Amino acid sequence: MQTKKLFSKRKGLSRVLTEIIFLLLATTTAIGAYTLYNGYSSNMSGTTKITVEQVDIIASQNKAYVTIKNVGTTVIQAISITILDAEKEFPDITVPPGAGKTFELSLNNIVAGKQYTVVIKVLDVDRQTILYTTTYTVTAKP
Repeated sequence: MQTKKLFSKRKGLSRVLTEIIFLLLATTTAIGAYTLYNGYSSNMSGTTKITVEQVDIIASQNKAYVTIKNVGTTVIQAISITILDAEKEFPDITVPPGAGKTFELSLNNIVAGKQYTVVIKVLDVDRQTILYTTTYTVTAKP
């Protein structure tokens, strides 16, 4: 019987619980506002970013095939791909956001089974400034 009287006196939430709820609401609102602002500001300024979809280095052909995808918000107009000592620029390309493209490079002295590091740089239109760089490691096929 005593427990019934104890609970019957409580009419609402405790002050501590109420403050915790308000703190959680304020925190989630601040995080949401930051995320929203951050997303808009990066889209307004334009972002340059690519992902490497696939790289095939074929030793018997002495060729490399590099497939990239533009996951940024700006059009890519120049790219540089380096494998070993061979660097090749592709200055007059157009890869719009969301699109992909495959590049072919001729190489020398490729050894099947050996790992190679591919360095891909997105350049500005004048090819003076590097806008984005990524690397990818691949094992050469026979």
